[in-house]
Amino acid sequence: MGKMAEKETLEKNDEIEWVPKHFFEAYVTESAFQKLKRKSKENPMVPIGLGMTICALSYGLYNFYHGRHALQQHSMRARVTFQGLTLAAICYSMYIEGQNRLKKDQEAREKAKSSKV
Repeated sequence: MGKMAEKETLEKNDEIEWVPKHFFEAYVTESAFQKLKRKSKENPMVPIGLGMTICALSYGLYNFYHGRHALQQHSMRARVTFQGLTLAAICYSMYIEGQNRLKKDQEAREKAKSSKV
């Protein structure tokens, strides 16, 4: 997002007086590519599984086109396996993310309790 767009956004946010200004300054937007890059660093198994699935599919289609039915069947079975592994990696990353979020919430509650005392 460019400087001009940020300025316009802040000017629009000035119209909302009941929301603190620091709320909008702390909000950071990221592009789709930046989000993909960040998520890939958090869990590299998902893009690897996606790539392997695409490779198996491409190889299977290539063999189908050339009439190699046995290799095509093996490739399609490999594709299904890679899809399953990719889905398992996605589920695992969601589980880990949920556990991290629970830890953060628990630490915040403990910090709030200790600050009250």
